[in-house]
Amino acid sequence: MTALRKNPFLQVMRYRNYRLYSFGDGVSLIGNWVQKVALGWLTWQLTKSGTWLGIVAFADLFPAIVLSPIGGVIADRGDPKRMSLISQIFAMTQALLLSC
Repeated sequence: MTALRKNPFLQVMRYRNYRLYSFGDGVSLIGNWVQKVALGWLTWQLTKSGTWLGIVAFADLFPAIVLSPIGGVIADRGDPKRMSLISQIFAMTQALLLSC
C-alpha cells in the first residue's frame, strides 16, 4: 500500500482548492489566536485583575453566541462564497483597527 492511500491528509492535499482553503484557514486561525492572546495579555498588563480578564473574554465571545443564530439564517439564504468573503473582511477590519 502506498503512503498516499494510507494517509487521508495526503489524499485531500492533492486538490488545489483544498490546499488553498487549508492554508488560508490556518493563517486566519493563527491571527485569531494571536489577537485573543494579545487582548488578554494587554488586559492583564493594564489591570492585573482576573475579574477584568474574565469580563474582556466574555465580551469577546458573547456577541458570537448572540449573533450566531441570526447569522445562520442569513447565511442559509445567501450565497455562501459571498457570505464568507464578507465575514472575513469584517474580521480583517476588526483586527486592523485593533492593531492601530
